[in-house]
Amino acid sequence: MNSTFFHVSGGPSFGSNITDDFIGSENGVTIIYALGEGGNNRYCSDSQIRLYQKNRLTISVADGEMTKLEFQLAKDTSKKLSASTGSVNDLTWTGSSDSVTFNVDDGSGNMQLSGVKVSMAASDPVAVSAIRNDQLQSNTVYSLSGQRVTAPTKGLYILNGKKYVVR
Repeated sequence: MNSTFFHVSGGPSFGSNITDDFIGSENGVTIIYALGEGGNNRYCSDSQIRLYQKNRLTISVADGEMTKLEFQLAKDTSKKLSASTGSVNDLTWTGSSDSVTFNVDDGSGNMQLSGVKVSMAASDPVAVSAIRNDQLQSNTVYSLSGQRVTAPTKGLYILNGKKYVVR
């Protein structure tokens, strides 16, 4: 399982009078922070996103599926997150999706988020077969970096799109 962490710091800062959705992207994770229908409060600084009752926070990845999101708070709160898919327990979302939209429970106040750790589903394992050096000699063999190899020694190689280890 691969994990990446998205920090709010380094993103644009704006007060509550903004009109455009905030879109941030870091380490393959995209975050869109938007007003929900009927919402009128929105705030983002270089250290936090304040998620008010009508706001929507969408986290997505271009490649793969997220399996766990662990939110980090900038300030303790009694607010609770809800998600468009999967389940939320305290500040941790679990599920399987390439995009999830969050909002907070009803009531006044906000949830101040400073980051989120994104865990991805493990990619399919790559099969590696053993092969003797003399079996590779008459074929076109490539290194893992894509360079053609004429005399393979011990190591990993690609032959006809499959990976082989020479011992």
